[in-house]
Amino acid sequence: MKAIQKPHFQLDGPGPEIVPQESIAHTLPALAPIADHYFRAQLIIQDLELANSTPTESVIFVGNHSGMNLPWDGTVLLEKLWRRYGCGFRVRVLAAPALFNIPVLHWYGLAQTYKYVAVSAGTKNFEFLAAKNINAIVYPEGIAGIAKGCQKKYQLQQFHSSFVRVALKYDKPVVPVYTINGEYFNPFAYRSELINGFVQKFGIPFMPIGLMTLPMMVFPFVFYAAWPTRLRYVIGPRIDLRKMAGKNHDSLTEEEIFKLADDIRVLMQKELTAHVGEHGKIKFAFSEFRHSFRQLGWKSIFLAPMLWPFVYHRMFLGPNARKVDIAKAALLCLTLNLPVAGWPAG
Repeated sequence: MKAIQKPHFQLDGPGPEIVPQESIAHTLPALAPIADHYFRAQLIIQDLELANSTPTESVIFVGNHSGMNLPWDGTVLLEKLWRRYGCGFRVRVLAAPALFNIPVLHWYGLAQTYKYVAVSAGTKNFEFLAAKNINAIVYPEGIAGIAKGCQKKYQLQQFHSSFVRVALKYDKPVVPVYTINGEYFNPFAYRSELINGFVQKFGIPFMPIGLMTLPMMVFPFVFYAAWPTRLRYVIGPRIDLRKMAGKNHDSLTEEEIFKLADDIRVLMQKELTAHVGEHGKIKFAFSEFRHSFRQLGWKSIFLAPMLWPFVYHRMFLGPNARKVDIAKAALLCLTLNLPVAGWPAG
């Protein structure tokens, strides 16, 4: 059962496939109840310019990746930023290409709909966003970050250096974002190099081993589901990358660029550890979670992960949706909830 699709559009000039801003404004509200009441996500903004006004020039948000799950950390962050700064705030997540190529997502048409919030990572796409003055959310740990597992919780993996090149070339501020409790989207999940090597042969970048592994083999919706962790995003003061570099980007060697990326990783690791100590003591706050459900009344049933596909696609269709398209969205949701049979039905 394929997801309902709408055409994608490009911005002016050659570049990655990016949907227009009005489509983002049309679809992101579906994530708001999930961000506010399920994850109870909050922005803690320490950067003075972002705290006091809507930025007119784009920045590069650099975050720590985690979750042993689909990239909910970046998706929820995008929704919170978009809502805080308004519909005119252009922002996209740069996601690892492997996340767009997972066969399971293509079976259900979810890879295409993910393009409504994300752009495939790569220097060309990254530069396109910078040149068009579009804010970028980047996770320089890449797949290694999201799949590092509980055994390396809050330990930043090696940073890719493309964000350093783009920030210096286009004179974009680097703003660190510390995601707290994203490690608990899939709590106590571990990684196995042996199992990862096996599933990668089928286009799946990693397989978490933990509480959600067996349920995922039975119910397809568990593949994208996440636990109701209490998300906190600490947006730190921007980093003066030009001052760190000490010279023009054209004269930097590859080794110097890698060194800059690693220096930022070390700086962010120190800050991340401090913020975890301050904001990460409470992982789930289930009493707060129940209170959020009660606030919504009967609508709280739509916060259940098994209904997220219907919630998203219903919003995606808009207020004037045809009944047949609403029925298709419901059928997609039903298919994802079928035990065992839901997998081949995709």
